[in-house]
Amino acid sequence: MRRTFYCFDKKTCLWYKTKQPCQIVIETLHKYLDTSLKYYTDLLCEEKDETKRKELQENIKFYNNSYGKTDNKSYYGMLIMHLQCILNYNEFNHKLDDKIYYIAIKNGLYNI
Repeated sequence: MRRTFYCFDKKTCLWYKTKQPCQIVIETLHKYLDTSLKYYTDLLCEEKDETKRKELQENIKFYNNSYGKTDNKSYYGMLIMHLQCILNYNEFNHKLDDKIYYIAIKNGLYNI
């Protein structure tokens, strides 16, 4: 099984090859954990019913505990193993344009 990942850089709008995508995986997990925590925290601030508040507090506790799990090496290893199976696309690198001595411009290519 191939152990290469391709990541898209939003700043440069280019793809880059990496063997360890840990930074982007962890950033993505933390982004969704942050969104979920904010959602449940906002609900908790507005909720008056004590039973529902306890349920929301349990959800918040779950997402807070998930932060620690994302930094666990075994959790990360399992996640990468699943991603390798799910995201495996052997022909992806052939779809990338690797023409050297060309610069992409708005209306075409410029041959250096």
